[in-house]
Amino acid sequence: MWKTEPRINPQDDPSGHAKQARESEASLRFQQALAMMDTQRFEYALVALNRVLELNPDDPRALTKKGFALQALGQPAQAFAAFDRALDVDPGHAMAYFGAAAALESLGDLEAALSGMRSFLHTTDMGPEKLYVAQARSAIWEWEARLGRGPWGPTKGIPPGFSAEEVRRDGKGVGVKIPLPETADEEGRMRYEIKAAEKTEIFER
Repeated sequence: MWKTEPRINPQDDPSGHAKQARESEASLRFQQALAMMDTQRFEYALVALNRVLELNPDDPRALTKKGFALQALGQPAQAFAAFDRALDVDPGHAMAYFGAAAALESLGDLEAALSGMRSFLHTTDMGPEKLYVAQARSAIWEWEARLGRGPWGPTKGIPPGFSAEEVRRDGKGVGVKIPLPETADEEGRMRYEIKAAEKTEIFER
């Protein structure tokens, strides 16, 4: 059985009642925004998220979701501003780093995007964000290749022992095989990750 907070009597505690009402509305609007984003109705999600932020301007979850909605609508500069604000509020908010990196890539700043994506990998707890880890690793090797440096530069992003088809991206940062550069030996051989919708497996090459 669901438990709810007892309603505060406005006559007994006017300020407490008002605070409880704001928190209740913010929670409702945030859930509405999540549902709208799940169905890719990003304009409507923004309306709900903006209301959440009117009620609580320092909500890092709402700021981060707003960033993703703006990014989906093709507004990377505004998206980055939302992610950046979320990180001002909560410097350990992993998904804000991920979103900021994606926005910075769209803005053409790969150096900053790399920094953001590495920060995501350092801050994620591999819990709800686990599905994004392979995307982050794939994006990092691609961006390093585009910058012409790192182990991927000379081969245009194709590590030794892999084919272009094996490591292609699907438009969301996920490749069929995700090479793990930190596991490379002296000959360039390394472990790799195969990303599936329900799990991530590690294999030796």
